[in-house]
Amino acid sequence: MSFALRSSAFAQNGALPGDFSCDGAGLSPPLMWSGAPAGTRAYALVEEDADSGANPPFTHWVLYNMPLTVNQLDAGIQARPLLQNGAQQGMNSNQTIGYYGACPDKGGPPHHYTFVLFAQDDYITMETGASPAEVTTALNGHVIAQAQLVGTYQR
Repeated sequence: MSFALRSSAFAQNGALPGDFSCDGAGLSPPLMWSGAPAGTRAYALVEEDADSGANPPFTHWVLYNMPLTVNQLDAGIQARPLLQNGAQQGMNSNQTIGYYGACPDKGGPPHHYTFVLFAQDDYITMETGASPAEVTTALNGHVIAQAQLVGTYQR
């Protein structure tokens, strides 16, 4: 079985429902994964909008040090630095903790929101509330596999 990330709310390259955008409730979408490779000890998740025109891309969500026992995230994860499942949340590009809903410019083309789940060989030493760049740097040398899911959103 290969390492796979999916959602019950949208298909690969499918449209993100409005609940997960700035036009709706701004909830984080439900995600689930399976097929983690041997040696996985924890997970990290980064969601980016590469169509935002920002460099680096606009980061909507950063979670890290999710325990191996976690294999799904329910919709509407609370915006707090430490989750009940033990995962830590970092800052998004809007400088807030937690998920920031899809919010491309009105009238523009659809944006692609890429959720990347990293299988880590160990926990990374990071305070809660770390920036996307800090988490990405800390993951260097600790990623043994990654799975990706892309959703689109247009306003």
